[in-house]
Amino acid sequence: MKRTTIAAKRILASLICIATGATLGFSAVSTSQMQAIGSICSPFPASKLAAFSPGSDPFRAPLTNQEETAGNALAERERLIASGRKRLESGEATAALALFEEAAEVAPGVETRTWELRAWMELGRINDALSGIDALRRSGLKGPRLDYLYGMAWFHSAEAKRKQGAGSDPRTKINLEDAWRLLLLATNADSDLYRDALRPLAKVSMILGKLDQAYASAQAALEHDPHDARLHHLVGRIWSERHQGLRGDPALALQAREHLTSARASLSQCLRELGSNPKADVGQLLLAYTQLQLAELSLRDRDHERAALELAATIEWYPILIDFARFSDELGYASFSDCLERGTAAFVLRFKAGARDMGQLHWWRGWCAFQAGRLELSERAFADSINAQPNSTNAWYYLARIHDSRSEKRQTVDALIENWDKDPVDLLASLGTDKQYHGNWLAELSRWCRSGGHWLEAALIAEMRAELLPLVPSHWSDLARDLQREAARRSEDPDTREQANNFLLEAVKAWQRAIVLEPLNPAPHAALARLFANELDDLESARSQLAEAIRLLHQKLNEPRNFESKAQMTQQLAEYESELERWDQP
Repeated sequence: MKRTTIAAKRILASLICIATGATLGFSAVSTSQMQAIGSICSPFPASKLAAFSPGSDPFRAPLTNQEETAGNALAERERLIASGRKRLESGEATAALALFEEAAEVAPGVETRTWELRAWMELGRINDALSGIDALRRSGLKGPRLDYLYGMAWFHSAEAKRKQGAGSDPRTKINLEDAWRLLLLATNADSDLYRDALRPLAKVSMILGKLDQAYASAQAALEHDPHDARLHHLVGRIWSERHQGLRGDPALALQAREHLTSARASLSQCLRELGSNPKADVGQLLLAYTQLQLAELSLRDRDHERAALELAATIEWYPILIDFARFSDELGYASFSDCLERGTAAFVLRFKAGARDMGQLHWWRGWCAFQAGRLELSERAFADSINAQPNSTNAWYYLARIHDSRSEKRQTVDALIENWDKDPVDLLASLGTDKQYHGNWLAELSRWCRSGGHWLEAALIAEMRAELLPLVPSHWSDLARDLQREAARRSEDPDTREQANNFLLEAVKAWQRAIVLEPLNPAPHAALARLFANELDDLESARSQLAEAIRLLHQKLNEPRNFESKAQMTQQLAEYESELERWDQP
């Protein structure tokens, strides 16, 4: 008992010396020593003795109210910042900013200002954020925090330019390079504090072709959040870029295959993290984009069947991402048509018939089915396109082609005129893909219209042909005649006589175009002269045009190498002169 009492007294003396800063032959007692002391001192268990650890002061006066309030404020600030960062990392920038601003009210300082500026960047207030960062720099801020803020700001600035289509602008590249340099400095200094900079750093590194750094940054970010679908998607893209760089080199085929497998694994993990039905638009877009990149990998691997399924899954969510023309070439029209039908059915089921992109999606269904020779399916799809998107004018051209393949001339003409009325430039672009074929097609349709007395339709088809091949004088002459015939038909009804006059004025313009293209031909001058005299009561203009026709005929008759029938020209000349003489009579 005596021995224990003496030991206890020594221990208490040592503790007092430690607490008061005195020394008894030693300067500090380790935690393990404290625990050993506690094991032999039952009145002072280790849990109690631990409170008297080196550096603590058990005899210090209690905190004042002011000190306690300040400590509570700092703790509350840290809690608000931590909550705000979670919101920021989950894409809720507005909610995050509110928490950061609340933290600034509790305990203002550089810490809260840092996160307010970060929230501004996410909300698109990049210039405001840069002004705020400049102010911090002028106040003396240096080091990783400043690198982090400037790096994130330049990253967001570059992203904004890229979204506006200025990705190749030299200023965008400067922003990316500055972001890369500064974010690397910040994350090397403290990758935990600046963990939200790791994904931007990985993305910038990939854009700049620094794939090793991109991969390292993405992996470091995944250590903080292994369930972030965006990060798995980014890693998949990095592996895809690596695979692309090795394609075509037989010596690296095995390594290329490993990269492709890794890319597919990461992209597939992204889909698993997203789930089968992400609610937010950003999640749906990421899902569709990931499916599209999986389809790209399948095409590289020449697995067309798998690519078609992945493309259908892309269409189910975001059809606008698809390069339809390219994939129809890659897969073949029939296979891609099947893919479109599957994807469209799923899209309609998910978003209903009035959803976004329906008009464009149905148009591509129609086009692909048309190219595959599936005309009934194509007709239904183009009709769906027009119903979903009435300004889908180009669908009318293909409907005209489908009707023409069945010799349905009336429907063919109506569809072409519908396209012409809504968007003549669009129709001319379609017709311009093969001017000779379409010129002959329009001539055939014009003849059909004239044979049935459909003068307005004949004039419209003739106008299409004249605009398609504008350097052929006879096309303008044909248009002028058809316009005059339609004017004659309308002039019979008092209610449409004004319309008839408008058609005549259009006919004048057509004859004038023919004259410009063939100024030495007397026929259009004479035809225009008769139009002025007989339909528009403009004898002065009529005399001028007929006099020019007579002059040109005289000139032709006097040409020594003119092989036209002189007897016919002489008879025509006599008719013109007689007509001019009659007009000159009072």
